[in-house]
Amino acid sequence: MKQLQQQRVPMAERTFGKVVALARKAPEKQLDQLVKAVAYARQQVPQITLDLYGYKDPTNNFLAERLIESAIRENNLENIVTLHDYTDQVAVVEQDAQVFGVTSSMEGFNLSLMEALAQGDIGVTYDVNYGPNAIINEGKNGYIVPLNDYKFMGEALIHIFKEPRLIQQLSDTSYEMSYRYSSDTVWAQWCLLLVDAKKCGQSNKLIIFI
Repeated sequence: MKQLQQQRVPMAERTFGKVVALARKAPEKQLDQLVKAVAYARQQVPQITLDLYGYKDPTNNFLAERLIESAIRENNLENIVTLHDYTDQVAVVEQDAQVFGVTSSMEGFNLSLMEALAQGDIGVTYDVNYGPNAIINEGKNGYIVPLNDYKFMGEALIHIFKEPRLIQQLSDTSYEMSYRYSSDTVWAQWCLLLVDAKKCGQSNKLIIFI
């Protein structure tokens, strides 16, 4: 991952309270719940802002986009939540943010989350199978909260932003733990797997000939 080779950006040099998400504005991403989590957290940390980047999914006449806009209006967040289209300046966005949010109802291996952690962002995600649970180590590089509990996610945001030492500590660990997914580390794991597979194959042949 080329992200691991970039200079680290301390939390003090980022925009305080900035939460981001890079995902399709699609029903399963439930980004309206991330808007609600931010609204909840702003009651105690008014500096929190949210930037959403991603394509608009046309499913059900752009239902996901309409739910996001409705959540923004209902919580008076027109000047707090900013909607963006897809961006190819991912590193720039993530290096200015402090938290990367995931409110999906289902996920695979979330590449956007992994990239954000490699840029030192703190991950806050719903508890869904399978990717986020493997990427986030609770209390070390982020937090995993109960599925569809946006208030619990809001509490996690409050906890993060009210602890200056904690926020830098979590960011440092995000950087460090991202080396798990470096090309060298992944290749070494594949080599071990291939060696084990070869041994297993030899063992099976021995059993057959006996």
